[in-house]
This record gives sequence, C-alpha cells and structure tokens, in this order.
Amino acid sequence: MTSHLKSGCESCAKEKAVWSKLAGFAKTEAEFEPPAHVVNAAKALMQAPKREIGEKAGLRVREIAELVFDSFLTPQLAGVRSAAGVGSRQLLYRAGEVMIDVRFEASDESERFALTGQVFRDQGSKVGMTRVPISLISGKNELARTSTNQFGEFYIEHESADKNLQVSLEVNSEKDVFIPLDESIWRIAHQVK
Repeated sequence: MTSHLKSGCESCAKEKAVWSKLAGFAKTEAEFEPPAHVVNAAKALMQAPKREIGEKAGLRVREIAELVFDSFLTPQLAGVRSAAGVGSRQLLYRAGEVMIDVRFEASDESERFALTGQVFRDQGSKVGMTRVPISLISGKNELARTSTNQFGEFYIEHESADKNLQVSLEVNSEKDVFIPLDESIWRIAHQVK
C-alpha cells in the first residue's frame, strides 16, 4: 500500500488523507470531557427521586426547563457601577406551556439558600397553577418538599453543601419538569452579593 501511494495515485492519496484526519480526531477526542456539572445534571435526570411508600409508580415524562430570562445577564442602568447589594437573582424558565418564575437567594455566611417562585401556564392569563408538588433533589434523595398555593407560589429554603441540586415540579400525573441548580447558578449568585 505504501508503494502504491508513493506511485502518485491521487484518489488513494485523498482517501488516505481523509482517514488520517479521522484517526487524528479520534486520538484528540479522548482528551475532551464535558464539564462535571453537565455530567451530574444528566445523571440526576436519569435517577428517579425516592417516592413515598404507596405512591403510584408509572411512566413519567421528564423535561429540563429552558432558561428564558436571567437577571444577572441584564445590563446595568446608566450610572450604576456595580451590582453590589442586589442579593438575589431572578430566573424565568419555560417547559412547554408551563412557566416557572424563580428568585434565587444565597447567603455568604452559610450554605443556606432560598427559592421563591411562581408556576403558571403561558396562556396570557398568568394564572398560577395550584397544588403543584415541588421537590429539591440531590441525586435520588429528596431534600425538601412543598407545593404551590392558590396563586401558584412556592418557597423552599435549605442548607446544603451540594452544589448539584435540582428542583423537580410534578406538573401533572405524566410529566415532571426539572430545573438544574448547577455550578453556574451558585457561582454567579455569590458574586451578585
């Protein structure tokens, strides 16, 4: 084969170049790994949180909510030099027709944080969804649980050293919506203070 390539066959030289490029790519691909918070979020999605005894088991669709708005990414007002003193971060997520408005507050003094929010359907009326069970999850463990009130509002407070948490919303009997609280949320939340 080497002598054939040295003879000047153009089609074989092109073919060898393609395969050499592919082999070089395969060697370097092993060096790249996705960020740890992405791997943890994917693993957590595949793990079901522990349910109470007697709770119905069935197939449920799991959907990761899409971040639609982040107050950290909005520009400062004219004349404002820093975001010092803001103390919280406003996030808006969408999962199909469900909207989740969340205010994230973290403390510098401890690991304690709070999530205050509202769950509503995006149908123009912005009427809150009542009695939606909401859980704070770490892996398969449920750390805290609450549900929305008559206005679709909720509040969860927790102290955790784990920075790879998720909020799970049981939107209906067939669908769970997940909001990953990954490393980027925590890092920026502490910078905002």
